[in-house]
Amino acid sequence: MEISVIASGSNGNCCLVEDRGVSVLIDAGKSSSEIESRMRALGKSVGDVGGIVITHAHSDHISGAGVLSRRFGIPVHMTKEVYSEARLGRFESRIFSGEFKVGSLSVKPVATSHNVSSCGFVVGKFGYFTDTGIVTEQMKKAIPGLSAIL
Repeated sequence: MEISVIASGSNGNCCLVEDRGVSVLIDAGKSSSEIESRMRALGKSVGDVGGIVITHAHSDHISGAGVLSRRFGIPVHMTKEVYSEARLGRFESRIFSGEFKVGSLSVKPVATSHNVSSCGFVVGKFGYFTDTGIVTEQMKKAIPGLSAIL
């Protein structure tokens, strides 16, 4: 598994997770062109991304998701609560309520604590938990089985 932090901070969050030929973006909180540029600098292509998974509907996590979805035909996975809060225009959405797959990668949502509906994700042995006020019970259960956490 390869993990590349494309952006992290209050001005944008985006993380690329690649495993066995499948690529997933966790959050897309930069412009589409900025995400493309940063991925290109890493020798990666947005065209290879099989899905975008969204933690929550704040702009620093979703601002590029709609454009990336439209330009590259990438489905955007989110909870129904995040879908109702997100203002992304037209895009290919996939609503999840539990574990789901992007290609052959299993993606497990894990409850986080934030001021809006939110979750983190476990992909393989990687945990992505951002903007969480506390370590939730679901996080406590997931963390011992992980090799890396962001």
